[in-house]
Amino acid sequence: MPNYSSSLTDEQVADIVKYVKVDIQNPNNIGGAGFGGLGPVAEGFIALSLGIGILALAAFWVGDRQ
Repeated sequence: MPNYSSSLTDEQVADIVKYVKVDIQNPNNIGGAGFGGLGPVAEGFIALSLGIGILALAAFWVGDRQ
C-alpha cells in the first residue's frame, strides 16, 4: 500500500483498511440467489425450469379435472 501524506486522519486510514479487509478481500454475493456462486445464467435456467415445471403441473391438474 502506498505511503500517504499526513493529509489523511487516523480515522480515514482505518476506514481504508476496513474497506480493503472486509469489502475487497471478502466480497458479498450481491447478485441473484447465491446458488453456490453459479452466476446469473445458471440461476435464470433454474428459475425457468422451475417455472415451466410448475406451469406444466398446473396444466395437467386442470386438464385431469374436466
